[in-house]
Parts: sequence; C-alpha cells; structure tokens
Amino acid sequence: MIGLAFALEHEAAGLLPELQGADRFLVRDLICHTGTLHGQPVVVAIVGMGAATAGRRAAVLAEHFALEVVILAGYVGALTPELKRNTPVLAANYLSPAAEPWAARLGPVARAALHSAAEVAGTPEARRRLAEAGYAMVDMETAAVAAALAPRAIPFLPLRVISDEAGDVLPTAALAASFDLEKQKPAVLPLLAHLLRHPSQIGPFATFVRHLGPARAALTQAVRSLLAA
Repeated sequence: MIGLAFALEHEAAGLLPELQGADRFLVRDLICHTGTLHGQPVVVAIVGMGAATAGRRAAVLAEHFALEVVILAGYVGALTPELKRNTPVLAANYLSPAAEPWAARLGPVARAALHSAAEVAGTPEARRRLAEAGYAMVDMETAAVAAALAPRAIPFLPLRVISDEAGDVLPTAALAASFDLEKQKPAVLPLLAHLLRHPSQIGPFATFVRHLGPARAALTQAVRSLLAA
C-alpha cells in the first residue's frame, strides 16, 4: 500500500474525490481515507499541521499500515528567488535513497534543501536568514514525519509545492489565528476577530488564500504523476 500523507485536508482535497472504493475512518486521531488511485491501493492520511502532531500521527500511520512508500505532499515556502509559486520540488535532504525509483516517476523535478521550522517564516528577512544557512525552502512538518518513519525504514518521498515566494510578506498573525493547532481545526471566529482588530491584514490574508488553489492543483497533478507512471 502507498501512503499519501498531507498536513491538511485542504492539500488532499484534489485527490480525495478520485479515490475508488473509498472508506474514511480514524486510527486513534489520524484521519485515514483508503481506496485505490490509478489502480494502486493507497491510504490518504491527514497527519496535521506542526511538528508535534505530524510526527505523532506519522508514527501511527507507519504502525497501522504495511507501506511500500510514504509520500508527504504539501505546501512549502520558498527561501530563494529561483523557486517560483506552484512549482513541485523534492526535499533532497529528506528523500530516502529507497524512494528514488518513485522520484524518477516525476521526471525532471527540482530538488532543494528543506528546513523544517517551528513557525512560519513570514518575511523576506526571516527567509533570507534560512537561505544563508543553506536552505532553499521551509515548512513545519517534513523533519518530524521523516523521523517518525525512520525506525521502520519506510521509503520516504517529501514532495512539496511552492505556495509562497521568497519575497512575499505573509500575514503571520492572521494565519496563526486562522488555525487551532491544539484541536487541528480551522478557527473561523478567532480569525474574524483578529481581522476586525487588524483590517490591514485582510488583503494579505485573502491574497495568501487565493494562491493556495493553484498550489493545490499543481500538488494534485504531481501526485497523480507519481501514481500513474
């Protein structure tokens, strides 16, 4: 079985309607969708946002299913100007050698070093510091998921798609208000309250959300390429 791991349901939403013979259930607090995609048995697992939750749920995924590979698919922020929005990129420093045959299915996809941070790098200055340390993109979950899979030696393919570019200024406070990390759920009322208090962030937040649609489309197509090859 192939494991498709996403931090959020939003990232998986392009693929879930394509599951044949779909079943949805919980393994502890891990949301799982099983079925077939392009004739291949898969489990789509929502591992959650943030290192702590993603790592813990990835361990549950590895314990519960016999997996030939885990593909962690999701959004990532660029740290260098060469990486453009909606571009698929493999996190080279976390890609398992055993997952190389899967990576080859993507064709000439860019590879770059990824840093998993504790919080969103929301300004060009914050991104520049990470770039100076040798990284080209940043997320919050890849390192934790890789560490959870390592004891079972499951091949790991971290497939990321650029959702925001190195020069972007992100509305980090609005993003923090929009999602409850403890409950792993969108927080609509706290977000609305925050935007009412800080109306200048409405435009940047709307722009960030608007960019997620094309990023998800690119991510969905990249995962399809992996499964259909």
